[in-house]
Amino acid sequence: DSTFQPLSDASALVRERMVFPYVYGYRFAYHEGQNGLKSLPASTEQIIHIETKGRSPFLAIDLSQFAAIGETIGCRVMFQDSMGELLLSIWLRSLDSTTDQSAWNGWDGDRWMVAECGLSREVAWLTSWDTEQDAVEFEKAVTKVASEWQWRANLKSALTTSVRGREVVITSGGLRQQIDTFTQVAKRK
Repeated sequence: DSTFQPLSDASALVRERMVFPYVYGYRFAYHEGQNGLKSLPASTEQIIHIETKGRSPFLAIDLSQFAAIGETIGCRVMFQDSMGELLLSIWLRSLDSTTDQSAWNGWDGDRWMVAECGLSREVAWLTSWDTEQDAVEFEKAVTKVASEWQWRANLKSALTTSVRGREVVITSGGLRQQIDTFTQVAKRK
């Protein structure tokens, strides 16, 4: 609770990461019991939704082939990672505190990368969702915060979102022309 005195002035990231193990960890332990120790959850989604979805599988996305292609066009990958549902919710709320939970609730996997292309920092992010409606809800939320994200990340070009069935692809200017290659070579399992 944001009014809890010791954490009331902490950032959402610090507060959520401190509270998450207690709130969701308790629920997870209650539902999984000793089985929770035999096979650890692979994503925060598997902990958050243990009551409703159990340990449903999610999509692991690998962008290493696209990173190699990026080098051939003069882009060097600086970072890449997955957000997961918890961090995605914190990130969206940090950009717009009014973001509705439906924007991240149907998360099914993601992978993002930041590349340096010439003198410009660029972003490419592939997200997967449980349903096409979940993808549309996420895309709307990202479109709403795109200019704030661009400003905070010091990106020279605007971000573009594209819904492709149950996936949402987000790119900045220098990688926008590579969007089809990006989605084709990403490995999903």
